[in-house]
Amino acid sequence: MRRFIETRAGLVNLDHVVRIEEDEPTGHHLLFDANGNTLGVTWVHNLTDLCGTIVSAAPGTFAFIFDHDALSERPTAENVYSTLTPVIGWRIGPGERIPVLLETARTEHEWLVIQMPTGQLFGMTGEGFDTLDQAQTRFLADRQDEWDSTNAAKPSDAAKDAAEPA
Repeated sequence: MRRFIETRAGLVNLDHVVRIEEDEPTGHHLLFDANGNTLGVTWVHNLTDLCGTIVSAAPGTFAFIFDHDALSERPTAENVYSTLTPVIGWRIGPGERIPVLLETARTEHEWLVIQMPTGQLFGMTGEGFDTLDQAQTRFLADRQDEWDSTNAAKPSDAAKDAAEPA
């Protein structure tokens, strides 16, 4: 079984890594081969996560990456979109399995739904979905709840002034 480490430049076969050094200022890890050549730079801070076993995904396994582009507004259905990308493997860790995707830009709002070769849809917590629309509705509800909790109605300055005794 081959194991890989994800780097900024892509996946590196762990069989080729003979030394890992931490870059103290950034906390990133530099990977080196037997000849001292740099194989890549990682952004993972925990070496257990970095070196977890990766197993191949079944052909036909895909991830829908849901996100929204409602920058400073409450997300709506019109702001939600998804990107389809193949799942090439699974990083196996204590009590978890994390999909390994082809190089994809990541954002703080994104949410993954995995489509198995059988067509079944699962969220990352194991929640099943009957349709992609159902998953999108759940994503939107979660993002709206987040927005509502961080942007709860605050009294305006005019309301504060009116409430203060003269």
